Amino acid sequence: MTVADIHTPARAQPRRSLKIGRLSLPWFFLFPAIATFVIWIYAPLVQAAWLSFYDWNMLPFAPKTFVGWKNYENILALPKLWQALGNTAIYMLGIRWPSPSGPKICRPAPATSIAR
Repeated sequence: MTVADIHTPARAQPRRSLKIGRLSLPWFFLFPAIATFVIWIYAPLVQAAWLSFYDWNMLPFAPKTFVGWKNYENILALPKLWQALGNTAIYMLGIRWPSPSGPKICRPAPATSIAR
């Protein structure tokens, strides 16, 4: 062993624990938000999808009868369904049909001309 070997510091190995900690720190902070999102959004969504295949009167001790796709067949057989979907599409697209009361409702308030 020479004097140069004693005074030359050994090359430090990078700490693996710091690298893992640096990568997991964002997930540590995101976990509560993700858990809350899953519990309050996805769990009820999955439960509603599951319950849609049953006939149940919503009483806690009432029996649930599996009916499969029958609930969806009943909804698709309703004559007013397509009219309701069409009305919903109109409202979503923001299409406004002209009506006699339209200009009266859409007229700006008098105070807006003063503010300009």
